[in-house]
Amino acid sequence: MPIYECSRTYSEKILHPGAPDYETCRQNNPSGDAPPDAYPTEIHVVHNAQDVVLALKRATELKKDVGVRSGGHTMSNAGLFAGILIDTTHLNRNIQYDSGTHDITFGPSVRVQELAEKLREINRFYPHGHCPTVAAGGFHLGAGQGVGMRGWGPTYRDWVTQLEIVVADGRIVIANTKENSDLFWAARGGGPAFFGIITKFWGKTIP
Repeated sequence: MPIYECSRTYSEKILHPGAPDYETCRQNNPSGDAPPDAYPTEIHVVHNAQDVVLALKRATELKKDVGVRSGGHTMSNAGLFAGILIDTTHLNRNIQYDSGTHDITFGPSVRVQELAEKLREINRFYPHGHCPTVAAGGFHLGAGQGVGMRGWGPTYRDWVTQLEIVVADGRIVIANTKENSDLFWAARGGGPAFFGIITKFWGKTIP
């Protein structure tokens, strides 16, 4: 079995069964030593929101369900089944800091360790998780229950300010308390059942 890597690269953006990187990508989960007997029709290694739009369009064409993977830490490997797997390893894989608003923005596969290092660099606080390789997507959709929760509350309640989401019909929308507020409400704690693909998070920081 390939060793789990948080920033693994692949030769193609769309992987099909039998392709050299297909099985490596399929098993790239922390629990990948026992992957389920499920083989996605296609794996889309997305790099931007438009890639996600194309993946959803392809799922519609093939009449397939969609699974999404950020860090792959869910013990059930929930994104793996005989549909389209969207792997977000390289989707907005960076952390930007706005010194004017003191907000940070980041993609769903940014890891806890990467967030911690950026926050140390800018001398700001944001309540992230505690396991270094856990990705932002799963942590935030699970409400953000980290070591700072007792003092600062779950991350999604007070710290996430905005989301960029690709919805089922392929639109890229912004969701916050004023715009698409229903999606913003539903995403917080929605977990794998959330009915959209988050491509970017905005969060507030404090000194």
